[in-house]
Amino acid sequence: MSVNTIKSSILTLFREPQGSVYKIPKYQRAYSWTSEEVEEFCDDLNELASNEKDTYFFGAMLYIENGNVKEIVDGQQRMTTFTLLISQLYNLCESIIREIDRQDQNDKQIRKYKKIKDKLKYDKGDLANCFKNNDTYKLELSKVDRECGSAPPPLAPSIQISTNF
Repeated sequence: MSVNTIKSSILTLFREPQGSVYKIPKYQRAYSWTSEEVEEFCDDLNELASNEKDTYFFGAMLYIENGNVKEIVDGQQRMTTFTLLISQLYNLCESIIREIDRQDQNDKQIRKYKKIKDKLKYDKGDLANCFKNNDTYKLELSKVDRECGSAPPPLAPSIQISTNF
């Protein structure tokens, strides 16, 4: 067996071709990040955005590749948290678009927002491609996380996923 290392961005991982799936195997622990870890994660994202850096090291991710399926060996907590973030951004874009559509077309402020609606629709589509393969999701949770609760898509989550979603 050989081990290859590649330097990649999280966006590259999420923009894998359609059909690619990241699978969390049954031997992995359940998603366990608390709000404290998620806050630290968000602080790191804010630092990245505010410092206008091109790159930021969020940690390594190890996986075993078998065709289109990549079984995550390390990095499951970060990958799940990124998936939650991307799906929430998608939901936010969807909500903003719906709200713009509901507003009075004569309102000057709304006409201004209508101009960005197409951009939001494009971004929403890009976000959807990052966490979905048509009708399935790119991240397949472990059985423990799938069976321990019910929160909004894209994940059938454990208690911690529900809390952080």
